[in-house]
Amino acid sequence: MHQNFALSLAAVGIACVSIPPAWADDPKATNAPAAPNVQSKSGASHLVALPKAIAGFCAGAIIGTPICFVRKFPKELNDGAHSFVGSIADNDNKKLLFVPAYVAWIPFAGFISLCEAPALAIKGAYTAEKPFSKEQFSLGELD
Repeated sequence: MHQNFALSLAAVGIACVSIPPAWADDPKATNAPAAPNVQSKSGASHLVALPKAIAGFCAGAIIGTPICFVRKFPKELNDGAHSFVGSIADNDNKKLLFVPAYVAWIPFAGFISLCEAPALAIKGAYTAEKPFSKEQFSLGELD
């Protein structure tokens, strides 16, 4: 059993080392470029930026949730009331129906916004390119 594990580990190691790099920047290049025009960052710089990224994610998820709720609630209220009125009356004289539809839709819009706000805030905090940016605090596009 140990021999099979060692052979499998060796095969995986050889396969990983023997895979040639893909130089997708220049389709004509067959070898590695002699001098890259962009300086590569060392692994230590990514390690130094990790606490800032984690702090930005946590702050974006916590602070972005109420911001996302406040921004999502009017959109849900408007969309829900319009679909509610549209399902009742198909004619053009439905402006009087909007007021009771908005009032009736407030609890539903609040519940939907309350359920979606944490997920949207965490998604925005995770997918933001820079820590502590406006996208990370749900100030960009929500959907």
